[in-house]
Amino acid sequence: MDFFEKMGEKIAVAGTEVSKKAKEVSAVVSLKNKIRTEESKIQTLYQTIGEKYFKEHQDYEGDVYAEEIASILAAQAGIVTLKEQIDEIQGTKTCAACGESIEKDASFCPKCGAKIS
Repeated sequence: MDFFEKMGEKIAVAGTEVSKKAKEVSAVVSLKNKIRTEESKIQTLYQTIGEKYFKEHQDYEGDVYAEEIASILAAQAGIVTLKEQIDEIQGTKTCAACGESIEKDASFCPKCGAKIS
């Protein structure tokens, strides 16, 4: 009987240790998820700041980020051209107010209600 009692104690101790480790792992995973959430918030705020800066400084030629701003403006122009090509293929046009793709003969945008010229 002594053998089975010792075996039972060892199993109980091992179970306690496994349970403790599982709780530690769970706590670490939870904290890492919270860190990722905060990092995501920071990335979103960086993007918001960048967009605001871009909008406020896109017309300043001597800006420290003039090269990057020029690249963004070129990319935006390229997107407009690509969207026009898509509209041509699909027989649609793009609402100037909201960017929605609409029927070519539409007088008003069904999404935002803007009058289409």
